Amino acid sequence: MISRGHKTFLSCDSKFSDNLLGGRLDPTSTDSFSMYNYETKDTRYEVGNNTGFRSELGRTIEREHPDSLLPSLPTSCYIPDGNHCFCRLTEHMVFDRCMTCMNLEGQQSMGGQAAKDQALSHFLGNINARGVRSGKFELKYDVKKLEQVTLNVNHAETISSPASQYTSCHYPEILDNVASKEVQFDLTVQLKESLNWPSLKISEYDLEMKIWEVHWKLHELE
Repeated sequence: MISRGHKTFLSCDSKFSDNLLGGRLDPTSTDSFSMYNYETKDTRYEVGNNTGFRSELGRTIEREHPDSLLPSLPTSCYIPDGNHCFCRLTEHMVFDRCMTCMNLEGQQSMGGQAAKDQALSHFLGNINARGVRSGKFELKYDVKKLEQVTLNVNHAETISSPASQYTSCHYPEILDNVASKEVQFDLTVQLKESLNWPSLKISEYDLEMKIWEVHWKLHELE
């Protein structure tokens, strides 16, 4: 087929493609390379000094792909699965928000145990109100340690979509009564302009909702 000018393309999740690419792109490798990004432990939290966005860094992948194990599928014919990436990002965002709620337990000035229970209950309630896992979505623990959240594409879309997407039913925004509207963060002038925000202060709720908004828009562009 190749000799006749035909090409075969493969779209798959990172674990499957890693195996076909020789198994050397595992997310736990020393350089933390995956099909979606290239970061080290030292660079993963960096942001641009001017805008506050990571895009300002101009990150590039400075390594060659290993050879494909299948001659008919050269590395140039591998296509990262956008839905797989979307699911993994949503899982991390849900997990991180749960951890933020749980961390309130040790912050007495923020309400301590009561604030933790209330915020976590509202967050799970907002998810279940949308019918995720038939309204029975719950967290799993290994003793007291929160286990990683797992979602399929439908779950990820249902959780990530803004409330305005639902015309037949009224659902709360995913962070309603969860993220604080009193806790304020400072914005740089450039970040304020990039976010089209009216002031140099933004609440935890509004800032995190902006992140969910961008997350959903990127999914719509796929």
